[in-house]
Amino acid sequence: MTIKRWLILFALMVTVCSALLGCSQASHRNQPAATAPPAEPATHLSFEDQAGKKVVLSKKPERIVVLNTELLHVFEQVGGEMVGRATAPGVPVPELAKAAEEVGLISNVNMEKIFSLKPDLVVGQPVFHTKLAPSFEQAGIPFAILTIKTIEDMQNNALLLGKIVDKADTAADLRRRRCSAP
Repeated sequence: MTIKRWLILFALMVTVCSALLGCSQASHRNQPAATAPPAEPATHLSFEDQAGKKVVLSKKPERIVVLNTELLHVFEQVGGEMVGRATAPGVPVPELAKAAEEVGLISNVNMEKIFSLKPDLVVGQPVFHTKLAPSFEQAGIPFAILTIKTIEDMQNNALLLGKIVDKADTAADLRRRRCSAP
């Protein structure tokens, strides 16, 4: 190659590199300056469920589905209202819960039915519902695992459910009455 060709090739490479470098710097100039991270959204309630998972409720839930049949009575007693509920053979359904849509047996809930209710909170129990957590998480639906193994669990869940539905005073009164009962 002659010197003239080398000079042309060199000039062409410098031009291409300059253009690429110039474009890359221009794109950086057009980007907004770094800002502080957005403020976290307001939170109605944040708690750790009995599976050790953090549950964050950005607002008071209005469309609650209760899959844990052990909690139906407690939920009703603290003044909670649900749009859906599971059933279990031999477990009576509280009067107010009868108005809620049945979503299947506790051991075999109908996910399509649950999603059709557009819940903003689903409460399950560890034996049958832990495996459903990824589906609810993917759909952006808060999901909590709660269980009743002891009297203390029942009292703590009553207080938590009361906080969830903005009836903490009712739940505290219920707990006081049960603790003071002979």
